[in-house]
Amino acid sequence: MTTKLILVIVFIVCLVLMAYMKTNKKKKVVFLGDSITQLGLQANGYITQIQALIKQEDVEQKYQLLSAGVNGSTTLNLKERLQKNELQYSPDIAVVLIGLNDVWMQQETNSTIEQFEQDYTAIIQQLLQSNSAIVLCTLTVIGESTESPLNTTLNQYCDVIIRLAGLYNLPFIHLRQVFNNYLALNNAENMYSGILTTDGVHLNSVGNALVANEIWQKIKQFK
Repeated sequence: MTTKLILVIVFIVCLVLMAYMKTNKKKKVVFLGDSITQLGLQANGYITQIQALIKQEDVEQKYQLLSAGVNGSTTLNLKERLQKNELQYSPDIAVVLIGLNDVWMQQETNSTIEQFEQDYTAIIQQLLQSNSAIVLCTLTVIGESTESPLNTTLNQYCDVIIRLAGLYNLPFIHLRQVFNNYLALNNAENMYSGILTTDGVHLNSVGNALVANEIWQKIKQFK
């Protein structure tokens, strides 16, 4: 066998091995957010529940899930974290669920919806520069009662997220609508909390299950 033929065979084998490794590489899914995402790693958290769905469908070898949620984070905080070191995760898919604190702590932070849109846009642009696939999520609830005043503002912030998803041609999950639909059927007493949340904001096991299912259905569409 000539040296040239040996080199050709080695080259072909290397190509096959590289293709195999690429095919079998786990997709790194990074969840970017606030305390809801930070709590997503708890026993009933939405990230833990997504992992259970992955196991149930026997595709554990395809995905690696990582949480980058920080309690109290606003869009500004997430933007600053991304600028510093969050992209060290090098996500294949970035799931963004951020903005509740922009509304919930609006009086403390003096933030505006215009600032929210600027910071959210910066987050999208940074993720695009990292070549990550991006999934945007609208916001859930601040109080499950229809009389909770901050939900009107929350709807306006969700409209911004949907508009940016259209502008950048990104997939999005309308969690706000999913939660509203569920509460319309299951909160006849119009309670502030206890249906999908523990305190009107942070999710209970049912709320986490809703988020987990919606996100998983979107994630597994990426090939």
